[in-house]
Amino acid sequence: MKKIFVILTLLCFGAIQAQPQKINYQAVAVNASGVTVKNRVISLKLSILDSSATGSVLYSETHQPTTDGSGQFSIFLGGGTVVSGTFSNIPWGNTKDKFLKAEADLNGGANYVLMGVSQVVSVPYALQAGSLVDSSKVTAGDGTEWSLIVGPNGPEWQQSSGPGGLKMNFPCTGVTTIAHGGETYGTIRIGNQCWLTKNINIGTVTQGYQNPFNGQIEKVCYQNMGSNCNVFGGLYSWEEANSPGICPAGFHVPSENEFFQLISTIGGGGNSYFLKSSNAWLFGGGNNLSGFNALPSGYFSNFTSLSFWNINYDSGFWTSTEKVPGFAQNGQASALILNQNIFLGNVVKSNGLSIRCLKD
Repeated sequence: MKKIFVILTLLCFGAIQAQPQKINYQAVAVNASGVTVKNRVISLKLSILDSSATGSVLYSETHQPTTDGSGQFSIFLGGGTVVSGTFSNIPWGNTKDKFLKAEADLNGGANYVLMGVSQVVSVPYALQAGSLVDSSKVTAGDGTEWSLIVGPNGPEWQQSSGPGGLKMNFPCTGVTTIAHGGETYGTIRIGNQCWLTKNINIGTVTQGYQNPFNGQIEKVCYQNMGSNCNVFGGLYSWEEANSPGICPAGFHVPSENEFFQLISTIGGGGNSYFLKSSNAWLFGGGNNLSGFNALPSGYFSNFTSLSFWNINYDSGFWTSTEKVPGFAQNGQASALILNQNIFLGNVVKSNGLSIRCLKD
C-alpha cells in the first residue's frame, strides 16, 4: 500500500445547531502499485491536529467506507467512530492553523499506515455557529475577521474589514446576477443591504425631460451619446426614476433612509472612496472596497434647456424620497451625491441623475 490520493476534501459543513456538524471528505484509494482499490471495504483514520503537521491531536475518528468502481469513497468527518476528542469542541476559530492527518488500511483492518498530513487551508469556521448568534465574529489564522450573518436564506459567514464592519465583495445570498431590460446586473452585499453593482440603463432614449411621466420609461444619455449610457447607465428625471418597472422585480429605488444606512455601513460621509470605482474618475477616484462601483456619470439640468454637467467628476443617485412636492423648479427630491465626499441633498426633480436599485 502506498497512498490514498485525496481529490476533494472539506466540502461542506453544518452552520447552526439544528444542522449536523460534519465535514464532507472524498478521496480515491490507490495501492502501492498505483492501482485503484475498487469495490472494497477499507479502513480510514482521520485526525485533526493543532498548530502544525506534528501538533497535538484535537480529535480522531475511524471509518470503514466501501470504494466504488472508480476507487472513490466518501465519508463525513465528524460522523465516524470516535477515537479521541469531541468533534464539536474543535477550536476552529482559535487563530491557530489546523492540519488533517490521514491513515488507512486498504485491507479493512486496523494496521493503519500514514497517508499524509495536509493543512486545512479553508477552515470551516461555520462549525462554530452552534455557539454563536447573528453578528458574532471569529478571527481566522491569517488575521482576517469573519461575521455570522443570519438572513432569510439562512446563516452565512462574511469577511469583515474597514470602518463600520464593511463586508467585502460578497454577492447577495441567493442573488448573483439579474437580467433586466436587456442588461445584466451583478449584486453586492454591503452590510445587510443587497445592491446592484451598476447603474440602471433601461428605457427609450430621449433628449429632454418628460413631465408628467407618460407611461413609457425614457432615459437621457450624457451629451446625447448612446455610448455614455452603455458605460454609465441612463440619466433620469425623478418622475422617471420612480416610475413602475424602472428596477428589476424584487428591487426598488432606495429611500433617503436606506442611503443613510449605506453611508453608515461604510463609516460615514467622508468615505466616498469605498463606494467609488477605481477608474473613470478624473479627480478623487476610489478603491471600490465595498464593491458598489459608483461611476462618475455626471448629470443634466433642464430648467429652460438641457445642459450636461460633470461627467468623470460627480455621481448622483435619486432616492424615492420627495422633499418639496411639485414639478420642475418647484419640486425637489432627495439624492445621494458623490464627489470628494458623500452627501444627501435636495435636487430639482427635472434634473437627470443615475439610478441604483436596492433589493426589497
